[in-house]
Amino acid sequence: MEESVIEIISNVDGFVALHDYLEDDDLDEALSIIVKLIAKPDVAHLKVPPLIVKIQALSAKYQVLAAVHSTIAKGRAGTPDNNKKNIYYSMSSALDKLSQSLKYLTKTPY
Repeated sequence: MEESVIEIISNVDGFVALHDYLEDDDLDEALSIIVKLIAKPDVAHLKVPPLIVKIQALSAKYQVLAAVHSTIAKGRAGTPDNNKKNIYYSMSSALDKLSQSLKYLTKTPY
């Protein structure tokens, strides 16, 4: 039986705090993907391309949200908008790097 997204992310310290702070279903999905890859890094070859697209789309979403919180919803250091901006930039960067590593799997013969 598959664990729920909350059960999966609760296995990694700090992810629950992100879930509670941002209340974003896509963030929960991104964290779930990360935890699943940590637990089982061997991804079936046919599952890699759609996973790359999903991760890259989430990365793009968080890059846009970071830009919004850097300009339109700009807040001073320590404010919720500023904190969200920093989280969004970090998530975008991490997901982009994860996507790049998965792209390597599509180029490597098994």
